[in-house]
Amino acid sequence: MKIGIKQQARQTVKLKDSFDVRIVRYEYIHSIKDEFFDELAKIANPQNGQNILDAGCGYGAVTREILKRAKNKKLNCFLADANHTQLMRAKEELGSIDGHKSETKFFIDNLVDTKFEENTFDTIIAKMVIHEIPLEKQKQAIENAYRILKPNGKLIIWDMALDNDTQLFIQEVIRMKDKLAGFKTLEKNRYFLRFDEIKTLLSSAGFKKAKKEYQIVSPVITHKRLEQEFGNSKAKLNKWHKFIREKAKETKPTILKKLKFADEGESISFVPPKAIITAIK
Repeated sequence: MKIGIKQQARQTVKLKDSFDVRIVRYEYIHSIKDEFFDELAKIANPQNGQNILDAGCGYGAVTREILKRAKNKKLNCFLADANHTQLMRAKEELGSIDGHKSETKFFIDNLVDTKFEENTFDTIIAKMVIHEIPLEKQKQAIENAYRILKPNGKLIIWDMALDNDTQLFIQEVIRMKDKLAGFKTLEKNRYFLRFDEIKTLLSSAGFKKAKKEYQIVSPVITHKRLEQEFGNSKAKLNKWHKFIREKAKETKPTILKKLKFADEGESISFVPPKAIITAIK
């Protein structure tokens, strides 16, 4: 079939990156506790002179919290994000930290198309990043992480670690939230992995000793998304609630119990399985 000029134009329009407009504080909307960062810092165990990559750094929370807990160490911190808006936020965020000896450098970069050379980093930390990568490119991202790590380097993934029971519910509910919020690239690209899928990606890339180090208990609380993601639109929040309730009716009670699902009327909460996972090159 011949494609007209107007049709061609529509097909080549690139979606605007949702991270240009999704300006949120993850510590709030994800109910992140200081103890989670305490565990992350222990697992990373940064040493003087090490090169640490904060991959998909967003506004730099991982590096910020690592530096707070390693004030007496001199680290080489590389913060990389594919989105310029988020990287500018990271520069502002890190500029407010006093009293650390470490060096921070900022890069427009991502694990799928990274420009970093092989054997560069002692540690790579990817917090809530892998699920933002389209499914067909996740393998390439993990392979690149392996390549740019030094021998015996450590990859740390903080992300969803779902299972066969919980994956479909979480995927569909979060996708609807992104659709209602107008985050089109998130709606299109996100794929929330099961833990067995993460292990397979790590193993196929050559990593060894992949394991869960720490279970993250971080509930989704719907009313926390009202201001920062729905722009205070209660109509959008209510549409999301309606969708969640419909999905809950289709979901086995045992799965809802596993997710600690609770409907309090004006807000709904559930706890997706998340974990800090490590693997060694």
